[in-house]
Amino acid sequence: MQESFIQFIANFLANNPYMIVLGALVTIGSFAFNIFQKIKRKSLSDRYEDLISERDSLNNEQKILNDSLKKKQIEIDKIRSSLDQQEQTQKITNELLEDKNTQLKETHALLQQREKDVVDKEKKLADMREALEDSKGHVWRTHTPQVPTGYNERITTREPLIITVANMKGGVGKTTLTSNLAAFFSHRKGKRVLLIDLDYQGSLSGMLFSSIERTENEIDRGKSVERLLREDAASGVLTTSTIPLAHEINNSLVMQGSCFAPAFYNFIAFENKLQSQWLLGELSDDVRYRLATKLLSDEARSLFEVIIIDTPPRLTTGTVNALCASTHLLVPTVLDSISVEAAVSFLDITQKTLKPLNPALELAGVVGTLTYQQGNLKNWENNAKIFLEERLPHVWKQSGDEWKTIFAQHIPRRAALAYAAGRNIGYFSDDKKIVPHWFDNLGDELVQRIG
Repeated sequence: MQESFIQFIANFLANNPYMIVLGALVTIGSFAFNIFQKIKRKSLSDRYEDLISERDSLNNEQKILNDSLKKKQIEIDKIRSSLDQQEQTQKITNELLEDKNTQLKETHALLQQREKDVVDKEKKLADMREALEDSKGHVWRTHTPQVPTGYNERITTREPLIITVANMKGGVGKTTLTSNLAAFFSHRKGKRVLLIDLDYQGSLSGMLFSSIERTENEIDRGKSVERLLREDAASGVLTTSTIPLAHEINNSLVMQGSCFAPAFYNFIAFENKLQSQWLLGELSDDVRYRLATKLLSDEARSLFEVIIIDTPPRLTTGTVNALCASTHLLVPTVLDSISVEAAVSFLDITQKTLKPLNPALELAGVVGTLTYQQGNLKNWENNAKIFLEERLPHVWKQSGDEWKTIFAQHIPRRAALAYAAGRNIGYFSDDKKIVPHWFDNLGDELVQRIG
C-alpha cells in the first residue's frame, strides 16, 4: 500500500511541474519516514529482545527463587518432620514413663504383698513349729474342720464297721492285734475285711506279703495306702490300691474276699508333705477327712463289711485320718505302769483334741497284750488293769449304757505269735489252736460291744 501511494505521488508530480518541489519534499519526507520506521522497528526489535532477555532473566530468577523456595520447603518439611518425630518420641517416652511408673507401682505393691506373705508364712511356720513340738496333737486343730458332705450321716450307720487300732506307745502289739482280728472276722464271721497299714515301717504289710507268698518287689507300688490319702483319687480307688489276701493254709483257702492296702517306707515323706501343705493352707480340701471320703463311700460298702486300720505310735497324718474315718477305736497296751499311763494319755489327747473332729467315734475298749500267762494276770498286770478301770471313765466320756473299758480276754506272750510276727498271721499258723481261741474270744467280745 505504501508503494502504491508513492507511485501515485510520483505520477502526480510528473503531470504537475509545480509540484516537483512538493514531490521532492514528499520524497524526502517519505525517505525520512522510512528511516524513522526502520529506526523505530529497530528500536522496537531491540526493546523486544530486551524484554525477552528480561523475561528470560526473570524466568531464571523465578526458577532460582522457586528452587530456593523448594529447598526451604524441604528444610521446613524436614524440620516439621523432625518436630513431629520429636513430639511422637516425647509422647512415646511419656507413655513409657507412665508404663514404668505403673510397673513400679505394681512391683512395689507386689513386693509389699510378698513381704506380707513372707511375714504370714513366717508366722505360719512359727505356729506350725510350735504346734509340731506340741505332743498333745493340738496341731490337728489348727484349722476349722471342713466336714465332707454326708459324712455324719454315713459314719453313724456303721456300714462298714471301721476299727482303728492305735496307741502312741510302740511295742504294744498293734500289728498282731490288727492282723489276727482281721482273721477272726474273715474266718469265724465270714466277713469281707479290708486291712489298712498306715505305719510307714510296714510291719503289717510285710506280714501280709509273706502270708500271700509275695515280696514287696513283686508288688505294683501303685497299690498303696498312699492313694487313699490323695485328693484326686479316682472312682474305684479301693480296688486299684488294694491287694487280695486270699491264700491257702494247709490246703484250705482263707481270707477270701478280703484285701489289704500296704504302706511302704516313702509313705512318711508323703504324710509329712500333706501335713505341711495343710498347715500352710495350701490345700483346697480338709486333709484330715481324705481317708473317710474313701471308706464311707458306696464303693467301700459294696466291697467290705469290716475295715481294720493299723497305725504308727504317733499322731501322723495317717493316724488322724484313721481316727476321723473310724466308727470305733481299739487300744492295745502292755499291762505295766509306764504303758498304761501312755494309753491313758493317748485316750485323753484323742478325746480332747481329735474326737471333736469325729463325734461318732466310740472307744471299743482297751486290750491287754503281751501278758505273762494265759490265766490269771501277774500282780503288777492286775494293778495296771485296775488303774485303767479307774482312770478311763474320767478320761473318755462316752454316752449310753455302762461300758467296760478293759476286755476280759488279754493276749499273752506266745511263741506262736512271736514266730508268726513278720511272717504270717498267727491265727492260722498255731497248730495247737491256742492263738485262734484267744482271738475268737476277743473277737466275740468285740462284736458284742460294737454290735
